[in-house]
Amino acid sequence: NVHAGRTCLLHRATLSDLERRLSPRAFTRIHRSTLVALERITRLEPRSHGEFTAILANGTRLRVSRTYRAALEARLGQPL
Repeated sequence: NVHAGRTCLLHRATLSDLERRLSPRAFTRIHRSTLVALERITRLEPRSHGEFTAILANGTRLRVSRTYRAALEARLGQPL
């Protein structure tokens, strides 16, 4: 599912394919099942064992896995 504002669209492609099509400046992967627009992340809250929760502008909470943490740190230009 692709969430865009209040719209939810079914997109038949792999997440890796969608990731390649989206702008790497605007989107990043934060979990094996989640891509997110960087501008929508308002804050990150620590969880446990090196994981974080990304809080989006609309209040949605998304899990940031340890696997994608380093890539997110690099994209944000700061350590988590």
